[in-house]
Amino acid sequence: MKKYFKNLDHNCRIKNITNETLSKEGQENMELIQKEKNNIQEISNNFSNKLNESIEEWDNLRNIFMNKSNDYHQKQNNLILNKYEYLKINNNLNIKNNKKAILQGIFLLFKISLIVYIMTLVYQFL
Repeated sequence: MKKYFKNLDHNCRIKNITNETLSKEGQENMELIQKEKNNIQEISNNFSNKLNESIEEWDNLRNIFMNKSNDYHQKQNNLILNKYEYLKINNNLNIKNNKKAILQGIFLLFKISLIVYIMTLVYQFL
């Protein structure tokens, strides 16, 4: 019986040593896994931050292009408005010039008709 208990005691000690060894290795593995998990989390956070910065930079760049595009369209609209204003003024000047030309033509016809009338009067008295 002593022999049996001696073997049993020896087996229990081996199991305890094995359990302690396994739990130490398990703890070390858990610590390594936790460190790797922290490293991966840090890498993920860095990547996420860089991605957010890149997205913000692209948004800023897009906004700059949109502003430049809006400025370009505004300048183009201003040029078109200036063109129409110029054409409107030019048309008004042409109409005034045409009126002057028409008035000069009418005045010339009046002079000619007056000369013809005077000539007919003179011819009648002669």
